[in-house]
Amino acid sequence: MSVPSIKGTAYNSVHDDLHRMLDDGRLSEDELEARLSREERELLESKVLATKWYPIETYRKLLALVAQKDAKGPVDEYLIERGWRAAERLQQAGIYRQLGADEGAGKSWGARVENLVTKISGLLYNFTRWSFEARADRQGFEISVDDARDFPEYLRFVGEGMIEYMSSQLSEGRRARVSSERVGPDRIVYVVQIE
Repeated sequence: MSVPSIKGTAYNSVHDDLHRMLDDGRLSEDELEARLSREERELLESKVLATKWYPIETYRKLLALVAQKDAKGPVDEYLIERGWRAAERLQQAGIYRQLGADEGAGKSWGARVENLVTKISGLLYNFTRWSFEARADRQGFEISVDDARDFPEYLRFVGEGMIEYMSSQLSEGRRARVSSERVGPDRIVYVVQIE
């Protein structure tokens, strides 16, 4: 089995943030040495390739360090906002169009979100299985992430922000609210409610 990993396109933002923190003195080389293995420090020093896979455990450590240094309040709120910004960058880069999100004529809001979230998750992670289920009240849906044992809690909150942004963008002017819970060691459930 391959090492659970994240694609370079997603890994890059944490990599860049840590380099900015080193440059502006908010992070020292000694702190990095204390928190990261030699292999992880070498990854941090190398150029990020968008198509390369990076170990999710390394990403978790780097994200935890960025959150510790950057968060002005609760870390989960910072991570949710970070996810929102990441989804916004993907949209601005035209990724949504490339994945067919703009081809939603005749499809329900939920079906368009399902299409986008499941495609993006498949591009970003080489592990986990994402599935979608409409809620009986027709005011939202649930996204389940299975095989999620190695999916870090930090990334669960980033996912909340990303899913909330994508859901809100595709909901024709209505706001989506997202919550999540790890319901078992290998499963996460995101609940998306439209307002």
